[in-house]
Amino acid sequence: MVFWTIFLGFVLFVRPLMAAEGMIEGVVLNATRDREVSSGTEVVLRALFDGKFVSLAQTVTQSDGSFRFSGLPLEGTGPYLPGANQDDVHFPGPRVELTTNRPHANVTLAVFDSVSHPNPLVIENHEIVVRVESGSIKVRETMVIDNPSLHCYVGSPRHAGGGPVTLQLGIPINFERITFDKEAFGRHFSLINEKLVTGIPWPPGKRELGFSYVIANDQDNHTWQRRVDLPCSSVNVIVHANHPDQLSCNLPVQSAALDGKVSFASLDGPLPAGYLVQLDLDSLPVSTMVYARWTASLILFLLIVVVSSISIRRRSKVAYPVKSHATQTSGRVS
Repeated sequence: MVFWTIFLGFVLFVRPLMAAEGMIEGVVLNATRDREVSSGTEVVLRALFDGKFVSLAQTVTQSDGSFRFSGLPLEGTGPYLPGANQDDVHFPGPRVELTTNRPHANVTLAVFDSVSHPNPLVIENHEIVVRVESGSIKVRETMVIDNPSLHCYVGSPRHAGGGPVTLQLGIPINFERITFDKEAFGRHFSLINEKLVTGIPWPPGKRELGFSYVIANDQDNHTWQRRVDLPCSSVNVIVHANHPDQLSCNLPVQSAALDGKVSFASLDGPLPAGYLVQLDLDSLPVSTMVYARWTASLILFLLIVVVSSISIRRRSKVAYPVKSHATQTSGRVS
């Protein structure tokens, strides 16, 4: 009986204390300024709950750039994600797992100074896959965007009173819907004046941006145009179509038509921002719904013609009645 009392006391009182012995500490360095310590910088600690990172605590770095979070649970929480704020931009650090075997962790966080001009972003590789289907053209784009500088690019407002813009996508304005591979990107894009723009900050390094969109097409030909968003090292356009021999592009052919696929690519060095890529598609498959609409329109037209003809004939009979034989005879007797 005494044994179980001691054991229960350990579970109820000692174990919770042990579970709150975790600690994350470290230092914040300014990578733009040759990794000098960043004092007075706000550090935020977040943890993963129900699939989302939520803020748990925050502190400010000391004069030597150091920070500390103590009394952290070792079980039921995590991973932890410390990050530092600089110029209203949050720079997350590495994810940290705390366990009873590793209750303490030491991390180094990096922050960057912000710049709004000039735009340092470049596209390392831009791949565009076009699939021609009945009644629509489906496009998937993937680009690797690089910020080779040591500053975080925050962009400039497009007009007075507007928010900053760091990237504008030059996709065709007649797209029906767009889906981003990463929801975090999609939430930060807005359609302004028929342009998809975002003001998301771009820290140094490479990030992949992928998205897909659909363009409705009820004609047997279509011209797809796309302006290059940033200086681009290479653009590769891959087209899947029933008649690949009946399409053309202003980029050189990289591979001939094979199994309904043909590839075009820029071969003469980087393309400047604003360069227009054009793809001309002929003999496109038209959706059966289009033929149905045409057929319905023709039937409606014929019905209108028939009804109009019958109406005209009826009005003609009323306007010019024919006298009967009995009426003519009666007239002669009187």
